[in-house]
Amino acid sequence: MMKNDAVRRSRGWAVALAVALAILHPACGGDNNGNGSETFTDSETLSVLEPFGLVFTAQRNGVVEVDVNWNDSDNDIDVFVTRGTCANFDILLDGGCNVIASSDSTAKPERLNFNITSGTIYTVWAWNIGPGTDTVTIRLVAR
Repeated sequence: MMKNDAVRRSRGWAVALAVALAILHPACGGDNNGNGSETFTDSETLSVLEPFGLVFTAQRNGVVEVDVNWNDSDNDIDVFVTRGTCANFDILLDGGCNVIASSDSTAKPERLNFNITSGTIYTVWAWNIGPGTDTVTIRLVAR
């Protein structure tokens, strides 16, 4: 009987310790960078006038910071963000997609921010205007 009482008492301490750790360390569960954000990155080598898109589904309400960079500063890369399904870039150019943000400056890198709603699909498009082929990287940080 003595051993069972000791186990019951230690079980109570274990539960109390687990609750205390959960309160002290609430950021567990998918946050690899420790600040409550999620990062998505993809790269493609694009010919002149070739686009590529990075599709993601928002896991929270918040803001996404977009950073699009490339190698050759002589090239111009434009960025578009669509909400919902956008099947391809030609449909976007024809006005058939819901564009919620864009950047068409000549700055390198291109940067912009946009608001997100949990459960919504978004695509960040990079479009190589040229004059040459280049490797383009899209980096998104959702906060």
